[in-house]
Amino acid sequence: MSDPESTPANDSSDAPPANPAAAENTSSAAPPNATPSNATPARTNMIILFLLSVGLYLQTIGYEFVYDDMFLIGNNASMFAVEDSVLNSFDLFTQEYWEGINPDKPELLRVQGQALYRPLTLFMWSLIYSVTGAESTWGYHLLSILSNAAVVALLYSVLTLLFRNSRLAFVAAMLFALHPLHSEAVAYVAGLHDVLATGAVLLGLHYFLRRRRSAGELATGDYVGILATLFVGLLIKESALLLIPVIALTDFMLHGGERALRKAQRVTLYGGMLVAFAVHLLIRYSVIGYLAPRPGAISS
Repeated sequence: MSDPESTPANDSSDAPPANPAAAENTSSAAPPNATPSNATPARTNMIILFLLSVGLYLQTIGYEFVYDDMFLIGNNASMFAVEDSVLNSFDLFTQEYWEGINPDKPELLRVQGQALYRPLTLFMWSLIYSVTGAESTWGYHLLSILSNAAVVALLYSVLTLLFRNSRLAFVAAMLFALHPLHSEAVAYVAGLHDVLATGAVLLGLHYFLRRRRSAGELATGDYVGILATLFVGLLIKESALLLIPVIALTDFMLHGGERALRKAQRVTLYGGMLVAFAVHLLIRYSVIGYLAPRPGAISS
């Protein structure tokens, strides 16, 4: 015989919920692939890679200037002008990369004619120079260390978007961070433009890959971001122009897939990048007066 008083308790597990809609909402509130749960490990991985990169090169913060560092920063009349006013830093956008170096040396040692226009790199150094001068080098090295760490974290983000595999991206970015080939660009202050130009290419590619508004379309913000990154990157170093073929190759790799650009979007994107490059060439020519290195100029 069954106990009448126990029957309601036994049947309660089979009873329908008082509010079916509420139960349905509760079960769907946190899907297994929810963005917040995926974003947290990604941020953690980026922080780990950033700190790892900083730790690898932290010892360089006390290094002295070597080679081109001594000319571009230590003995550069354009940097001396910043001592009078930090506003003189903007004059660096109106001159060639090597202009002003070795003002106390013979003309033979004043490098000219290389057709190099990298004002943004010089501008960053000048801001540090206005605070620490050339006697203390830690500020310049700190800028290189933090820039390199940011590039490593950005590489992880780009690879995650490209391959949709966070583990693969983490391993690849870690190998990139640990590779000794990068030690020259980071430990050598004058290598800052290589680090920043790499960051510009990766940032532009990041804008290209993160489009999600709809299939085959590039969001306006990402489109503007690509053009701005290309233009700013060219003010750092000429190698930032690689952003165009890198995006083209990535676009070719994604062709035919769900992330492929539509033809009209493709024309707009590549046309815009070519216009940005043309504007840069016009500015470069108006400032330094030529585009190709002059005969006899020392290349770098």
